[in-house]
Amino acid sequence: MDVEELRDLDDARQFVADGLALMRAVRPNPATVRAALDWAMEVAAAGHPLPPVGFIADVGHIALGADADHRVKEASHAPGWPAGLARQYEDHVLGKLYSDHLFERAGDALKKLPEKDRVRGLAYIVRTIRDAGRFPGVHLAPAVIRGLQRQEAPDVWLATQERGPNPRLVSMYERMVAAARRSSQFLEREHVEKLEAGLAFGDSLEVAWDQLEDATRAFLVDLPEPRRARQRDLAIPTKLHDHDQYPVGGYSSISTKGSVESLLHSQLAYIEDRGDHPDLFDVKFARDELFYYSRDENQFLRRRRAFAFLLHSDLKEARFKDPELKYQRIIMLLGLVHAVVRWYKERLGRDSGDAYSLRFEILFVGDEEVAPLADELRLCELQLRGRLKPEEYAVERVKSAAAAADRLRAVNERMQLNVLEATADKPKPALDGIVPARLVVSGPAPRLHLDGAEVPLDGEPWHAAAARLLDAWN
Repeated sequence: MDVEELRDLDDARQFVADGLALMRAVRPNPATVRAALDWAMEVAAAGHPLPPVGFIADVGHIALGADADHRVKEASHAPGWPAGLARQYEDHVLGKLYSDHLFERAGDALKKLPEKDRVRGLAYIVRTIRDAGRFPGVHLAPAVIRGLQRQEAPDVWLATQERGPNPRLVSMYERMVAAARRSSQFLEREHVEKLEAGLAFGDSLEVAWDQLEDATRAFLVDLPEPRRARQRDLAIPTKLHDHDQYPVGGYSSISTKGSVESLLHSQLAYIEDRGDHPDLFDVKFARDELFYYSRDENQFLRRRRAFAFLLHSDLKEARFKDPELKYQRIIMLLGLVHAVVRWYKERLGRDSGDAYSLRFEILFVGDEEVAPLADELRLCELQLRGRLKPEEYAVERVKSAAAAADRLRAVNERMQLNVLEATADKPKPALDGIVPARLVVSGPAPRLHLDGAEVPLDGEPWHAAAARLLDAWN
């Protein structure tokens, strides 16, 4: 990715003005140019490299749907513009935006944002696309753009259309086209999810989101593949409340036993209109000689599994960055939790079809008025909102461990339950009727307790703890 610094103010001003004349999604006019300057100002003020302003304008107007009413049928040709470059830019760069469902989803998220956050959200999309496509950009003083914004009618693009674009922009557009040809897509799912969650504005929660995503992916890379279930485990339910059980398949044979719904239609031929005397149908019915379809006796077993993560309020002490760790202890813990959630959702929810009914609960123990882990609770809620169905998860606060135990016992009556209890101090007293796995986060290396005994963690302790936990739950 090539980044150039424009120190000369006149050169920087011409770069911005020439870029405005190259807008392709909509025609440049005072309204569309002013919007483009606002978006470019947000990018430049944040210290990020500035791609051609015409590209920023195209991204913004396409994302917000402004091009639907003002789309250019035949864009004006600027003198000096190489033959075919404009069409290549529209086909390979803008065409990729029009066909990308994630970009359309990002545009819908932008429209739902408040007006004051919409410019910041659009700047985030521009930065993400530029980084993903490795587009060229320049560093310039934001005062250059601010000077153009202060003009009552920023019509500087008119002079540019007369003299044509400068060679720097021609070279940048050629490199953008070449980069777009090499790129499969500009946006990833996590970029859109961050925008939908309202975290794309450079605050501390956005930093925590990025760190949590990175930690979760690192855990998923090292987690083992699920063990194959044995055939007898698939055929025989172990607990009634673990399964939904109902017959599957069609009719396999014909018998003289059955319900009227499975009666062979040919048996209706025995019905006769003989007044009060029984007909042949009645006689065969009394003798059990009517034929019925017999259903296959195979059963479909649908396991109900629930996973609960109990996070105590003393984990506020885990907001500590050890030299040995890449992120804070609390981020590592949440990364482990979300990696386990995604592992089970992807393996059991996707590969097994309807064979499993899954439920995930992340419970924060503590008073709502104090709420020591309020940011972590919100982060978990935003992380799971776009990945799971509403009925598949819950991220809530409970007042005490006793209240959490009551809730988990109710879940355990309906589903096969696995619980991980996390604390920053020594293990808490046992939960009545619940035998959880316990993770103590009191240092850079966690301590995992299974069945009341601490287990050794070989290798990298955090990743080893996740692997041992999955091994115990499987």
